[in-house]
Amino acid sequence: MDEKVLVGSVKTANDYLQFKRGRYFEIQANRLKGAWQKATYLALYVTQEAASQTGAENGIQFYGEIIDVEIMNQSRGESSVRLFVDRWRTLEGTIRPVGYGIQHYMLTTKQILMQAKELPELFMTLGEELKLWRMLRRLTTKVHTELDESYVDRAQKIQAYQIGHDAVVLDREVREIQVFARRRGTTAIAARVIGEAAE
Repeated sequence: MDEKVLVGSVKTANDYLQFKRGRYFEIQANRLKGAWQKATYLALYVTQEAASQTGAENGIQFYGEIIDVEIMNQSRGESSVRLFVDRWRTLEGTIRPVGYGIQHYMLTTKQILMQAKELPELFMTLGEELKLWRMLRRLTTKVHTELDESYVDRAQKIQAYQIGHDAVVLDREVREIQVFARRRGTTAIAARVIGEAAE
């Protein structure tokens, strides 16, 4: 089983500097849902605003292994969660937002984090999506993942994998991989691969 990574959104220059120096990420406790406690790694997504104020790169560049979690009680009865890392490691290349963002946080796996080049790639959680993406990446490194939301942590599904003018769609209902060729303002199904290829 691949290790889980919590990717936290860093919105301000002050937060970025505190998180980097203190080797932690802090988020309001009421924003955390699901299986966030299973995360063994933490990564920082630096928003455009925080990047422009600090000179850091917009996207994900730093990650670390979680060594401690603290609940911080704040005024008005609210609490926040701090996740501390042993040290910040640097990814080989920054994972670029390419028109997407993370509103609060999201979960992914370490394997996907290490292979991703663009932010929406971190959304892939289903085995069939991952297999199709890896197959396409063997053909070309210029595979762009299109989601149904501009914030990755609010997205529900992958719309398509874009390769140049062509779109590859995994239709789970009919168990098909469809390839759409977009030429001169028209869209046509160029190929349809039946079920087992998506398994």
